Amino acid sequence: MYVWRYIYIAWGVLCIGSGYRMIAPDRTTDYKVGWPFILEGFVFFCIAPLLITALRHRFGIATIFRRPSIDRTPFSWRDILQAFRLFWVSGALMSLGACLALRNADHNGVMMFWSGATGSAGLFIGERIVYLVYAKRIA
Repeated sequence: MYVWRYIYIAWGVLCIGSGYRMIAPDRTTDYKVGWPFILEGFVFFCIAPLLITALRHRFGIATIFRRPSIDRTPFSWRDILQAFRLFWVSGALMSLGACLALRNADHNGVMMFWSGATGSAGLFIGERIVYLVYAKRIA
Protein backbone atom coordinates (compact mmCIF):
# COMPACT_ATOMS: atom_id res chain seq x y z
CA MET A 1 0.00 0.00 0.00
CA TYR A 2 1.69 3.10 -1.28
CA VAL A 3 -0.57 5.39 0.73
CA TRP A 4 1.53 4.67 3.84
CA ARG A 5 4.55 6.34 2.23
CA TYR A 6 2.68 9.62 2.04
CA ILE A 7 1.27 9.22 5.53
CA TYR A 8 4.79 8.65 6.91
CA ILE A 9 6.15 11.68 5.04
CA ALA A 10 3.35 13.87 6.41
CA TRP A 11 3.92 12.39 9.86
CA GLY A 12 7.64 13.22 9.63
CA VAL A 13 6.92 16.84 8.70
CA LEU A 14 4.48 17.11 11.61
CA CYS A 15 7.06 15.63 13.99
CA ILE A 16 9.69 18.18 12.94
CA GLY A 17 7.19 21.01 13.33
CA SER A 18 6.01 19.84 16.73
CA GLY A 19 9.60 19.40 17.90
CA TYR A 20 10.30 22.99 16.87
CA ARG A 21 7.26 24.26 18.77
CA MET A 22 7.87 21.94 21.73
CA ILE A 23 10.78 23.86 23.23
CA ALA A 24 9.39 27.37 22.93
CA PRO A 25 10.00 29.25 26.21
CA ASP A 26 6.27 29.73 26.87
CA ARG A 27 5.72 25.95 26.64
CA THR A 28 8.60 24.79 28.87
CA THR A 29 8.09 26.89 31.98
CA ASP A 30 6.90 23.90 34.04
CA TYR A 31 9.35 21.37 32.62
CA LYS A 32 11.81 20.82 35.43
CA VAL A 33 13.93 17.75 34.80
CA GLY A 34 17.52 16.95 35.63
CA TRP A 35 20.25 14.84 34.15
CA PRO A 36 19.55 11.81 36.39
CA PHE A 37 16.02 11.55 34.97
CA ILE A 38 17.34 11.88 31.42
CA LEU A 39 19.90 9.13 32.05
CA GLU A 40 17.28 6.86 33.59
CA GLY A 41 15.00 7.46 30.61
CA PHE A 42 17.82 6.58 28.22
CA VAL A 43 18.52 3.30 30.02
CA PHE A 44 14.79 2.50 30.17
CA PHE A 45 14.34 3.10 26.45
CA CYS A 46 17.37 0.93 25.69
CA ILE A 47 15.86 -1.99 27.60
CA ALA A 48 12.11 -1.53 26.98
CA PRO A 49 11.93 -2.87 23.38
CA LEU A 50 13.63 -6.12 24.36
CA LEU A 51 11.40 -6.52 27.43
CA ILE A 52 8.25 -5.81 25.42
CA THR A 53 9.25 -8.28 22.73
CA ALA A 54 10.25 -10.95 25.28
CA LEU A 55 6.99 -10.58 27.22
CA ARG A 56 4.95 -10.77 24.02
CA HIS A 57 6.84 -13.91 23.02
CA ARG A 58 6.59 -15.43 26.51
CA PHE A 59 2.83 -14.99 26.80
CA GLY A 60 2.09 -16.31 23.33
CA ILE A 61 1.13 -13.10 21.59
CA ALA A 62 1.71 -13.86 17.93
CA THR A 63 4.44 -11.55 16.74
CA ILE A 64 5.56 -10.98 13.19
CA PHE A 65 9.30 -10.43 13.00
CA ARG A 66 9.65 -8.50 9.76
CA ARG A 67 11.99 -5.63 9.14
CA PRO A 68 10.14 -2.32 9.20
CA SER A 69 8.96 -0.94 5.90
CA ILE A 70 7.60 2.38 4.72
CA ASP A 71 4.77 0.52 2.97
CA ARG A 72 3.13 -1.08 6.04
CA THR A 73 0.83 0.16 8.73
CA PRO A 74 2.26 0.69 12.23
CA PHE A 75 -1.10 -0.19 13.79
CA SER A 76 -0.89 -3.96 13.54
CA TRP A 77 -0.72 -5.36 17.07
CA ARG A 78 1.40 -8.25 15.75
CA ASP A 79 4.05 -6.20 13.89
CA ILE A 80 6.07 -4.94 16.87
CA LEU A 81 9.25 -4.00 14.96
CA GLN A 82 7.26 -1.58 12.79
CA ALA A 83 5.96 0.15 15.92
CA PHE A 84 9.44 0.39 17.46
CA ARG A 85 10.75 1.99 14.27
CA LEU A 86 7.88 4.49 14.18
CA PHE A 87 8.52 5.54 17.79
CA TRP A 88 12.27 6.14 17.51
CA VAL A 89 12.06 7.84 14.12
CA SER A 90 9.30 10.11 15.41
CA GLY A 91 11.42 10.97 18.45
CA ALA A 92 14.47 11.63 16.29
CA LEU A 93 12.50 13.90 13.95
CA MET A 94 11.03 15.78 16.90
CA SER A 95 14.56 16.20 18.26
CA LEU A 96 15.65 17.51 14.87
CA GLY A 97 12.87 20.07 14.94
CA ALA A 98 13.78 21.02 18.49
CA CYS A 99 17.41 21.33 17.49
CA LEU A 100 16.40 23.95 14.93
CA ALA A 101 14.82 26.02 17.71
CA LEU A 102 17.56 25.62 20.34
CA ARG A 103 18.98 29.13 19.90
CA ASN A 104 15.70 30.62 21.18
CA ALA A 105 15.20 28.10 23.98
CA ASP A 106 15.68 28.67 27.67
CA HIS A 107 17.29 26.16 30.05
CA ASN A 108 14.08 24.14 30.40
CA GLY A 109 13.79 23.92 26.62
CA VAL A 110 17.37 22.66 26.33
CA MET A 111 16.68 19.99 28.92
CA MET A 112 13.49 19.03 27.09
CA PHE A 113 15.54 18.71 23.90
CA TRP A 114 18.06 16.43 25.60
CA SER A 115 15.37 14.25 27.15
CA GLY A 116 13.74 13.75 23.74
CA ALA A 117 17.05 13.15 21.96
CA THR A 118 18.26 10.60 24.50
CA GLY A 119 14.87 8.88 24.49
CA SER A 120 14.93 8.40 20.73
CA ALA A 121 18.59 7.32 20.86
CA GLY A 122 17.67 4.79 23.55
CA LEU A 123 14.84 3.42 21.42
CA PHE A 124 17.23 3.13 18.47
CA ILE A 125 19.67 1.13 20.59
CA GLY A 126 16.82 -0.94 22.03
CA GLU A 127 15.61 -1.80 18.55
CA ARG A 128 19.12 -2.92 17.61
CA ILE A 129 19.27 -5.12 20.72
CA VAL A 130 15.99 -6.77 19.65
CA TYR A 131 17.53 -7.38 16.22
CA LEU A 132 20.53 -9.04 17.85
CA VAL A 133 18.52 -11.25 20.20
CA TYR A 134 15.85 -12.27 17.68
CA ALA A 135 18.09 -12.26 14.58
CA LYS A 136 17.09 -15.76 13.46
CA ARG A 137 13.38 -14.96 13.57
CA ILE A 138 13.44 -11.69 11.64
CA ALA A 139 12.48 -12.13 8.00
